[in-house]
Amino acid sequence: DPQPIKNVTQQEKLEASREKDIAELKELKEKLLAKTMKADEPRKIAIITDSHGMYEPTLACLEDARRSGITEMYSLGDNIGLGPNPSEVMDLLDAYHVKSVIGNHELYASDEKSIAELGDHFTSYSKKEAEDNSRWTRAHLTAEEIEEIQKMPEKIEIVSKTGQKITLVHSAEPYSTTGKYSKAPDIDPQSQATIEGHKHFASALHNGIITARAVGIGQESGQDGV
Repeated sequence: DPQPIKNVTQQEKLEASREKDIAELKELKEKLLAKTMKADEPRKIAIITDSHGMYEPTLACLEDARRSGITEMYSLGDNIGLGPNPSEVMDLLDAYHVKSVIGNHELYASDEKSIAELGDHFTSYSKKEAEDNSRWTRAHLTAEEIEEIQKMPEKIEIVSKTGQKITLVHSAEPYSTTGKYSKAPDIDPQSQATIEGHKHFASALHNGIITARAVGIGQESGQDGV
């Protein structure tokens, strides 16, 4: 007897297409990572921020850095949250040996109480949206990934061979006016500069702080970025 034909919904088609795209990108990533950098290359550093669970732009940035001979990669946090591929992005950062500070969206996903304590931060979207999104993100992370997030530092200090120091943080300003997030990370006054993410749009040095552009925000060819 002929088997009944299953009606495939548009949503199921989109999900299947997305899974196929991710699988192909992962296969490409493995091939690209097989081409290792030369051991005698000088120290070259790349800094990204605010991937927000978006796999494709994160892969593009990391692979461009690798092809450019970058020897160290750092993230300023918010690697997850809002976007559809939190676990895949974390796997990608691990594969490229990216060291990351913790962002507010890592806090949301690993500690639901942090959303209530960061109430002052919610201006562009509602607290309920943050709760719903962080709950969805947390459900798509493994227990090991959540544990990894909880171990992320709030700052990373990069020290050059000549002793110059650059401090990496997610935000150089407090998230809130009350509670434990009302204090920004301690910055060594001897640090040459502090580089932050969080705000998504790049800005040049201001009061010793540089704001880096978010991974998911594109720009036209030849347009300056930080």
